[in-house]
Amino acid sequence: MELPVARIETVYDTHFGATVADPYRWLEDWRSDQAMAWLQAHAAHVRAYLDALPDRAGLMARIAELGDAVPELHSFKIAGGRTFYLRR
Repeated sequence: MELPVARIETVYDTHFGATVADPYRWLEDWRSDQAMAWLQAHAAHVRAYLDALPDRAGLMARIAELGDAVPELHSFKIAGGRTFYLRR
C-alpha cells in the first residue's frame, strides 16, 4: 500500500509585512470531506504497516508494560508564580 500524498494547495498570508506560505491549509478543516478522505487513507496505510510488524503482540505488551512504569504529568496550573501539576 502506497503512502497517501497530501495535495499542496498553497495559501499565502501576510503578517506584519512578512508573507507566509501555508501549503496544507486545507487539512486544517479536518472535518471536510477531502481532509477526512486523506486522514482515512493515511490511517489505513499506517494500520497495514503496523499490522505487518513481526511479533507486534509482544511489542505492544512491552510498550504497555513500560507505559505503566513511566510517571505521567497532568493538569498544569500556574498560580502565584508557581507551577502545580498532578503526577501519576
